[in-house]
Amino acid sequence: MKDGIFYTVEEAAEKLKVNPETIRRRIRKGKLKAQLIHGDRGKQYSIPAGELITEEATLIPEAKLPQSIIDQIAAANTKAMHDTMTAQFAAQEEKYASAMRSMENEIKSLRNEMIAIQEEHNTTIHLLTEQKKEPSFWKKWFS
Repeated sequence: MKDGIFYTVEEAAEKLKVNPETIRRRIRKGKLKAQLIHGDRGKQYSIPAGELITEEATLIPEAKLPQSIIDQIAAANTKAMHDTMTAQFAAQEEKYASAMRSMENEIKSLRNEMIAIQEEHNTTIHLLTEQKKEPSFWKKWFS
């Protein structure tokens, strides 16, 4: 069995609310799968938990709660899930708003830096184009 839970004949009978001999009879007829193991009282059957759910033998269902209590539990569960999701969304929204403010500040800073570089570039171009022109060769000789 995958879960590794096994029951003795007596435990299975108690779970199913039947006589232990009924369990042994079902094992002999092949309606319940079990394996013989060496136990503290000699050879005894070991029954996987999954075998206790068959057509003839099913686990006893738990007592059913009244519908009004089920409705109250469902309403409380729904409210708790809503509150949890609202809190998670609010936290995410604040996180994203903070990231947006940070990016906006970085964009402003880069824009200011770009304007300063552009002004410096314009000044350099202006200085290069406005260089003093030296008098021509002829003017130097004849002045």
